[in-house]
Amino acid sequence: MSHFLTQRTHVRGGNPFTLDGIRNTSWPRICVVALFIDSWLFLFTSMILVYGIGLATSEAACHAVNAVCIGFYTSSKLFVYMFLGAPPIFHPPATTIS
Repeated sequence: MSHFLTQRTHVRGGNPFTLDGIRNTSWPRICVVALFIDSWLFLFTSMILVYGIGLATSEAACHAVNAVCIGFYTSSKLFVYMFLGAPPIFHPPATTIS
């Protein structure tokens, strides 16, 4: 997973974790990284709520897990749709002079 994350955040000619690096990063790459972070946050948050607090402890804990699940599902769908809605980058075909 680390390899894929570094491949997705690689920016030509700069550090992707600086303000200039973020400005030079394409929108689809930002969406992919945001989706990756969102997915990991969902895993850790739901793991803490389910196994740390427990669903059987109270009704409020059960409602919290439902809200977290719906929230992360919605945000992941939002990142996917923003990725799919990004305009594609077309490279013109190379022209040869004969």
